[in-house]
Amino acid sequence: MKKRYFAIICALLLVCCGLFGCKKQQNLEEWEKEEISRVRYSLASGIYYDAYGNFFQLADNGLYEQPIVIHFWATRSPISLEGLDAWQEAYEQYGDQVQFLMINAYDGESDTIEDAQKLLEEKGYTFPVYYDREGNLGGTLMIKEFPYSLFLKTHCQLEHVRNFNLTLEQIGELIEDIVEE
Repeated sequence: MKKRYFAIICALLLVCCGLFGCKKQQNLEEWEKEEISRVRYSLASGIYYDAYGNFFQLADNGLYEQPIVIHFWATRSPISLEGLDAWQEAYEQYGDQVQFLMINAYDGESDTIEDAQKLLEEKGYTFPVYYDREGNLGGTLMIKEFPYSLFLKTHCQLEHVRNFNLTLEQIGELIEDIVEE
C-alpha cells in the first residue's frame, strides 16, 4: 500500500513540474542561445531618447567601448518594478565598469515619461533612464513582457539575456562575465 502511495505522489510531482515550469532552469541556456540569435542583429538599430528628447542608437560609435547592460522595464509592469531596487544597487556597485542603459517601455499612454520620472524621484533611483519612443521593443525587438535584460561585452557581443527579475548577486555574476580583465 505504501509503495502505491509513493508511486502516486511521484507521478503527481512529475505532472506538476511539467505544468508549472520546473524545467525553466534546465532550459535557460537553450532559451538564451535562441534569444541571442533572435535579437542580436536588430538590437543596434533601435533609437532611444532621454527625458530631454536627445536620442541615440545602440550602433552609435563609442557606445561599445565598454561592456553594456541594457535593462528594459515598464511602469505598467509591477513585476519589472519589483526588480528595480536590485538594478539601482548594481548601478551603484558596477557603474564604473559597465555602461547601464535602463530603457523604459514608453508608449505614451500606459507608460509615459512623467510616470517614469515620478517613480524615479519617489524611489531615489539614479541610474540613467532612456525611453523607447519609437516602439522598438514591441516592433523591431519583439519584446512583449518585462523585465528583459541584455548583457553585452565590448564591441556589441551579446552574451546573456534574461526575461525575469534578477537579484543583485545574479546581476553581479552576469556583469563579471562580460567585463574583460
